[in-house]
Amino acid sequence: MQPITRAQVQELRTLHRRSGRRSENSFLVEGEKLVQEACGSGWDVTHLICTEELLAHKPSLLLESGVPSERQFSITPALLERLSTLVKPPPVAAVVQKRRWDITDLANRFPLAWLVDISDPGNLGTMIRTAEWFGVGGIVLSERCVDPFNEKVIRAAMGSLFRVPITVSEDLLGDLEAFQGFGYTVIAADAHGSTSALESSPRVCLVMGSEAHGLPDEYLELSDRTLAIPGVGAAESLNVSVSFGIGLYMLQQAGS
Repeated sequence: MQPITRAQVQELRTLHRRSGRRSENSFLVEGEKLVQEACGSGWDVTHLICTEELLAHKPSLLLESGVPSERQFSITPALLERLSTLVKPPPVAAVVQKRRWDITDLANRFPLAWLVDISDPGNLGTMIRTAEWFGVGGIVLSERCVDPFNEKVIRAAMGSLFRVPITVSEDLLGDLEAFQGFGYTVIAADAHGSTSALESSPRVCLVMGSEAHGLPDEYLELSDRTLAIPGVGAAESLNVSVSFGIGLYMLQQAGS
């Protein structure tokens, strides 16, 4: 294992920005649990970075990671603070190369989630985690969604990012219409939509809109049906990630 240099840390700090992640085709994960998820996922880990103190307590960490020795780096506490944006940086981190799915890779997966302009990273991460729980076959994001490789998204997803296929569409509405042509039923979540029971149909695209604005009219017009979550309280609305989970549960119940 070789010590990481200040210059290398400075380069890796660019991964905290979307532009840096795009240009390097990589992202940073921090913390033992997420690093273990990354190393065991089959994704390409290009850097495994940890403190000497952690290795003294867990000497088997490097061997169990499966990461080749030439990709293993030790880091000093001072450089760790420069690398991380967290107030208390965890003693281990990894740089992971992005895995890309083409939208055609999702054509025989179901159900699918189509997310329009989700801006909050905590919400998106929770939705990715929820999607895995309910067995969603893949997630399609609009270009205006928060970057799925944003570090806050990664933490909220709790490792599900490595197991749920995610792609970003340059033409979300057009691609959704194409999937409709492939035999998928498009169900659009809308506060003013139908509260009637869903019919059983495994080939479903569940479409969710942004936290602030919901779905644009063109998605509602394209949909085969709309879905509203009935409630009895006085709250104005539900958090989008909560709505997403309830919507997936309703789909699951319809198919059971």
